[in-house]
Amino acid sequence: MSGHTHATLERIRTQEVVLLVQDTTFLNYGTTQPKAGMGTVKLKTRAEYLRHPTVALTPERVNLGVVGMKVWQRPEQPGAQPRNSQPIAEKERDRWLAGYQCAGAVKQACPATLVVHMADREGDIQAWFVDTMRREPDQGAELIIRAKCNRRSVPGAAQRYVWAEMQQAHALGTLTIELARQPEGPPRPVTRSVTAKPVTFHGARRPGGKLPPVTVSAVYAREPSPAQGEAPIEW
Repeated sequence: MSGHTHATLERIRTQEVVLLVQDTTFLNYGTTQPKAGMGTVKLKTRAEYLRHPTVALTPERVNLGVVGMKVWQRPEQPGAQPRNSQPIAEKERDRWLAGYQCAGAVKQACPATLVVHMADREGDIQAWFVDTMRREPDQGAELIIRAKCNRRSVPGAAQRYVWAEMQQAHALGTLTIELARQPEGPPRPVTRSVTAKPVTFHGARRPGGKLPPVTVSAVYAREPSPAQGEAPIEW
């Protein structure tokens, strides 16, 4: 897909801001299984794959193309090594860091464009933050990740954990959005108070050593007055 990637980079160079969004999709082509009373059928080989693309979008949601992709198949039998003792380079989660390597290459190829790399909660990986912190400004993309882990703050912080620190911070204002339909209810407008401040994570222990503390800009949005019977939306 080198031709497509080249054309995508050309389109990125015409933009002031580009969002690089990565996520994982399962491709399951299925296996024909016999059904009771219907005789025998031909069994196909296992055909399940995972695809992890990085897609370039404008802030107005115009798709500019794909800049990177990883496709793989999980082993039928899980490995015997405990996951917690494996370095991240040997885990599936390494695909998120590989996606950021791709974003860094896009930034270097398009230096006049503000490149912002985005990921959902599965991308909340402290090693990724460390990688970003260690890069020169012109060598890496900006980063927006939806938080999953309530990380421990460095000693001396107002609260021991980041989420408690954000909950006590002064709100900067409010933002109203239309919440899409949920399994438990119809779509509805949601007004959230928004807080933003720099926070510093405690250095986490990982196989191979301890990671250094990392300072990031955290954004916390919470619905202060949900409708009766509704759980507050908190991001």
